[in-house]
Amino acid sequence: MFATLTFLLGTAMTRAIFRWDVQFRSSGVGSAGMCEEGFGGFSSFESYDGEKLMFSRIRFPSRTTAHECFEATLRKGEFRVLSREELFDKAGANIVGERVIGKNDVDGPNSGFVFSLDEDSIVEIISTSQRHALIFEKRVRKY
Repeated sequence: MFATLTFLLGTAMTRAIFRWDVQFRSSGVGSAGMCEEGFGGFSSFESYDGEKLMFSRIRFPSRTTAHECFEATLRKGEFRVLSREELFDKAGANIVGERVIGKNDVDGPNSGFVFSLDEDSIVEIISTSQRHALIFEKRVRKY
């Protein structure tokens, strides 16, 4: 009886800790491309509470080509945009890009993504959990 209670309490505490302090483990990496001129890589992750996440950073030869690809991707409309805002540098003085938060119900009812244009790069974070995508973004965002 005591062993069972200890096991159940330990399992519940572990789940609570991983829900409060979300941790990710790498499950794969690879190369990625976007539009015609963007090349970079992606990493896939799984959180300890079972959510899946994919992070990619695609670099372009110029800010202009990155911006054109960003806008073309948004025009496809394969997702629902929840918010769109400008990104500023660390000093908050110059606009360096744009950030879009959205949902894609194909990946599940709680799924979400963060899609950012950051100077000459596009950063994309897609997850089965909108909450996990936003947590991961805070850890990797430069500004």
